[in-house]
Amino acid sequence: MPDLPASGDVRVAGDEAHHLLKVLRARVGENYGLFDGRGREVAAQVVDLGRREALLRIVDEIVPRRPCRDVLLCTALPRGRRMEWLVEKCTEAGVGGVQPLVTARGARERVSANDLRRWQRAAVEAAKQCGRADVPRVASPVALPEALTACAARTAFVLDPGAGGALHDRLPSGGAVALLIGPEGGFDDAESALARERGAVPVALGPLILRVETAAVVAVHAAARA
Repeated sequence: MPDLPASGDVRVAGDEAHHLLKVLRARVGENYGLFDGRGREVAAQVVDLGRREALLRIVDEIVPRRPCRDVLLCTALPRGRRMEWLVEKCTEAGVGGVQPLVTARGARERVSANDLRRWQRAAVEAAKQCGRADVPRVASPVALPEALTACAARTAFVLDPGAGGALHDRLPSGGAVALLIGPEGGFDDAESALARERGAVPVALGPLILRVETAAVVAVHAAARA
C-alpha cells in the first residue's frame, strides 16, 4: 500500500483488494498486515467489504522484519524467464535491490517495460509471502561501469568460481555490500579487470559452477544474514 496513512482508515482496491477478497477471503472484524513497500507495516482491521474493494482501519504499528544487512545485487540477466524467479527468491533471501547488468557475454542486452513490471511485481509478491515490509527495487539494466559507480559506497564482491577466498570468509562485520554476478560465460577479461580496479574483491561460493540465478540466491542469502 504505497499511500498508507499515519492512522485511520485505508481503502484497498485493485490487485490488493483481489488478493484480500478472493485469495485470503477476508471477513469483517479480521486483522491483516499492510505495508507500504518502504519499510512501514501496520495491523489493520476489516471494517467493510465490497465487491472490488475493502475498507480497513489501522489499529497498531508492527515492527517489520528486516535483513541483517543491506545487499545490492548487480547481476547479468539469466536466460529465458529465469530473471523473474531470481528476483522472487532473492527477495525472500533478503536482497535490498536488484541491478540487472548488460555484459559482454550476456544472454540479453535489452528488456521491455513489461519485463521490468513483471520483475517488480515478483518482488512485491515475494515480499508479501515472506513478511517483508520493504520491497526491493528492480532497476533498468546498465553496463558494468555504471553499476560499479553506484556501488562505490559499498563493500563490493565479484563472484568468481576460481577465486581463492570464499564469500562468507570475506564479508565485513557490518555495512552495506554489493554482489557482482556475471553471465554464464563469466565476465570477460576487461570487465573482471575493471571490477578489481574499482575495488571489488573476487570471491567464490564453493567448488561447483552455479547458474546465474542459483549463484544470486546463494550469495544474497549468505550476505544478508551475515
